[in-house]
Amino acid sequence: MVDHSGTGRDKYLTLFESLQFPVALLDKDCRIDTMNSAWKNLFRDASHAGAGNDAESRPHTLATWISDDVRGFVSSGRDEDVIEKRVETVAGKRHLSVKLKRMPDVGDTFSGCVIVLDDITRQKKTELALQETTIWLTKMFNALEEAVFIGTSQGMIVNANRAARRIFGYALEDLKNQTTELLHVDHEHFMAFNTRLKEELTKGESTTIEYVARRKNGEVFPVIANVTRLKREDNKTLGIVSILRDISAIKMAEEAARDSERLQGALELAGAVCHDMNQPLMAITGYAELLLMDCCEADPQYPRLKKIMDQVDKVGGITRKLMHVTRYKTKTYLDQQIIDIDQSSDR
Repeated sequence: MVDHSGTGRDKYLTLFESLQFPVALLDKDCRIDTMNSAWKNLFRDASHAGAGNDAESRPHTLATWISDDVRGFVSSGRDEDVIEKRVETVAGKRHLSVKLKRMPDVGDTFSGCVIVLDDITRQKKTELALQETTIWLTKMFNALEEAVFIGTSQGMIVNANRAARRIFGYALEDLKNQTTELLHVDHEHFMAFNTRLKEELTKGESTTIEYVARRKNGEVFPVIANVTRLKREDNKTLGIVSILRDISAIKMAEEAARDSERLQGALELAGAVCHDMNQPLMAITGYAELLLMDCCEADPQYPRLKKIMDQVDKVGGITRKLMHVTRYKTKTYLDQQIIDIDQSSDR
């Protein structure tokens, strides 16, 4: 009978040495019994425990960077575990994923364990870069003065920046997984907005809509919303980003501008009225005074002339108020809005 044990062991060693991942086999005392070339190449420096794999130097004391973790794993009774370590290697500091696997013998008694290393330095750098990018984006997101809402394609809110929470008065927990209906005056306004939004988004990827919003305390205010669809490379919609700006100040400025225009018109009208009325009033006043001078108080016409003078004085007071109109105020008269001279004048 031919003994193939040597050949079998050679095949095993060939396979073991060909592994790209650094692998070490530990005995039951947690000392390195065997290591492949990838392990030796990773820790070639003789100052590192575990360097070299010659028969004379076996078994090797396990490196300090991993010894406590291995002993903890063995004492835990677990079959396997994965940890991460940052270790000095011949290539410098590297992030390693360390997989620990228990090795039972034929009688299922613990005989040692296997350590498999995976260099995840590049992955860690990518994760770190992603974390830094996320931090920057989060800071930018919360630094915006406009309210920003991120929602699903079904209109459910998944995130809102700090300005959105401040402007609308909601905590983030109150907004998450809610529809944007709570930002509208009522259900009718919400449905009308959604109908218009769907129509606008059929024409393009974004649109701008002005509407009246509602805060948590019930206060309503005008906003202008820029709504954009988020899409993947395959053109599938991921969600919607809505940027809302409180335009109360703009509306007030527009109203002030309209008031200024109306005031200018009122001033021009008042000036024209005063100019056209002054001369007839002066004539009426003059004739009435002459008639009064020719009448005594016992004359039946005297009271009538006196009333004419009183009314002329009243009209004169109105013209003086018209000359001092400084603001635009109205009042209701016969179901119409007319200028309130008393409220609009400084006199």
